[in-house]
Amino acid sequence: MGHVLLRVTKVGCMESRQSNPQAVVRGEALFSYSLVAAFVVLGVIGIIHHAIWRDEVTCTR
Repeated sequence: MGHVLLRVTKVGCMESRQSNPQAVVRGEALFSYSLVAAFVVLGVIGIIHHAIWRDEVTCTR
């Protein structure tokens, strides 16, 4: 899938040029890894600040 960037060169005229596919893939990977990192960080914060409920304290056999 090719990505095309459009830029205005003159009033009312648009010129298209192909973007660098490797840069697009790197950007998508960076975005994906950022989402995963944010999920992990927020999950760890939630685990650290989790209040233990009565049913979690008791040991059932």
